[in-house]
Amino acid sequence: MKKLLGIVVLGLLLTSSAFATDYHARTFTDNTQKIWNLKGAEEIGYKQFVVKNVIRKTKERIEYNNVLVREFHENFCDRKPGNYPATKEMLNFGNIDIENYPITVKFMEGSDNSYDYNVVEYKTPYKKFLNHYDAEHGQSFPYLYVICKKTKGNTSEFYSRNELISKDIDFNNMEVETTDIFDCDRMMDGHVRGLFFNPNLKFKNDEIKWSPPKKGTIGESIVFNVCKKLKINNRF
Repeated sequence: MKKLLGIVVLGLLLTSSAFATDYHARTFTDNTQKIWNLKGAEEIGYKQFVVKNVIRKTKERIEYNNVLVREFHENFCDRKPGNYPATKEMLNFGNIDIENYPITVKFMEGSDNSYDYNVVEYKTPYKKFLNHYDAEHGQSFPYLYVICKKTKGNTSEFYSRNELISKDIDFNNMEVETTDIFDCDRMMDGHVRGLFFNPNLKFKNDEIKWSPPKKGTIGESIVFNVCKKLKINNRF
């Protein structure tokens, strides 16, 4: 029985280890994650790979965004233009480490026979939800905003409040697919014009511009760890 249990445990460990080498994940300081799909890496040259990845938000940041969207639509969309204090629910994500910003309600007047509507926007008081530049230099734009009234396409029918909440939650938490290129022989990144905007862009190898990441940076760490895992799963 003990021998059988040992075999099962070993099998689980090996499966977990194999799964770990199929992906490389990194969580950044703004509570976003980037997940590289190493098992789908395409070899395009000597120790050179095109690797698809997805950028997504962490569980905490998704929860935070959901609270903001609901609070804006349910408690602020119908208010008069002006600044209002953040609600208790919005400040329930740890210690404030920037500034307790107000919620701003703006009135937008329609033109050419279109409709009027309110916009609710907010700068977050939490560094952990901001990129490094905004956290250190201030937020030039709102962290999150909602438009309180929208029509369905080119029709005169308006979305309900619950429909707007659902659409804004999906928009603010959507995952983004991107593509990276690695040279694991020379430990470099590859760059192709237009690839950032179109992760499925077709390109030729001679279009790749290679450059080594700066020493001691996150970029260097990513190249090292991705290539290490590609080697572990016998890709080169």
